[in-house]
Amino acid sequence: MKQISSVLAMVVLLGSGVSAAQDEQDVEVSFIDNGGLSYKVNPSAFTTTQSYGSLTSEGYLVPRAGLIRNGCFASTPWIDVNHGQGKAYAFPHFTLEWWGEVNPVEEPDDTLLRLTLEVKRQNGTTSQVRSYIYTGLLDLELRYYNEDRTQFYYYGRLDNLADQAEMLFGNIAVSPGDKIRYNVCDLYEGGKLLIRDLTLTTLPIF
Repeated sequence: MKQISSVLAMVVLLGSGVSAAQDEQDVEVSFIDNGGLSYKVNPSAFTTTQSYGSLTSEGYLVPRAGLIRNGCFASTPWIDVNHGQGKAYAFPHFTLEWWGEVNPVEEPDDTLLRLTLEVKRQNGTTSQVRSYIYTGLLDLELRYYNEDRTQFYYYGRLDNLADQAEMLFGNIAVSPGDKIRYNVCDLYEGGKLLIRDLTLTTLPIF
């Protein structure tokens, strides 16, 4: 990917529908060689509708809690699709930590976090794809168990970082004039989440 100059970045941001109040430090734009664009949305540009977390020097931090954090609590701005028919891809960069009980004789598949990639069409309709992070995706470590070994408690961690083999969480077809947005939702009990950025990439399909 090629980084855009600050002046051109602002032109692209304004053309993408992102508010002028959000500069290139809030949303970093990069060209992709095949005609696409990548928008790295930093935590300072997030829309937060719940008071679950706060901005820190590392990102947007939602601390561990004993209750589910319901609803979508961190979202990107709506971003315009500025090319022909194509696809949008979501690469959220985060660290998720979790403490909880796992049944050792079953596959760990408890849901921990929901992620959604939304598209708003020109006719006003919306659609979305959902991705789920579950305990089986984490690196789990047994921490302790009770005396009769009927309850096992684990610590788990998942790092999805830009400088590693990042995982894709969501892709959807897009058309010219569509708008896209990404949401982080439903952090389950025992979870702690640090969101470093939410990166959206749009690519034309030739």
